[in-house]
Amino acid sequence: LVSLDTFEGFRCDVNKQMSPNMIAVHSFGLAPSSSPPAGGAMQGGPPPPPPSSYTFITQVGDDYGVFVSRVDTVRGSVDARLQRMLLGGLAMFKLQMGLSGSENDTLLAELDFGTTIPTSTWTGNLKYGSMGGGPVWGANY
Repeated sequence: LVSLDTFEGFRCDVNKQMSPNMIAVHSFGLAPSSSPPAGGAMQGGPPPPPPSSYTFITQVGDDYGVFVSRVDTVRGSVDARLQRMLLGGLAMFKLQMGLSGSENDTLLAELDFGTTIPTSTWTGNLKYGSMGGGPVWGANY
């Protein structure tokens, strides 16, 4: 065995169905506060868990799209993702955002469009945003 699938400590995930289209998840974790052995984490194994963690996730979805957000205290970040069908399914709008206290904040907007009619199959994509402090843009057909 290269790594064991074990966890020392306590983990609790609480899921609550708020409505037919919305769910909220609270995730708590408590791990031993002992430091890793001298030399870091076991070679090939996962890094040691933080002493404690809390994550809140909410998801709202329907037949036309989904919105997911996450607050992570370990990473100190807020992440969100939105996907929505437009024009009766001819196009899909996607927005992805990641905010933290570092320069690696992300904001990316994407528009996918196309058709799957058997006689005329084509797709296109437009992207614009910023990742890692630099601009991102693109287009393809």
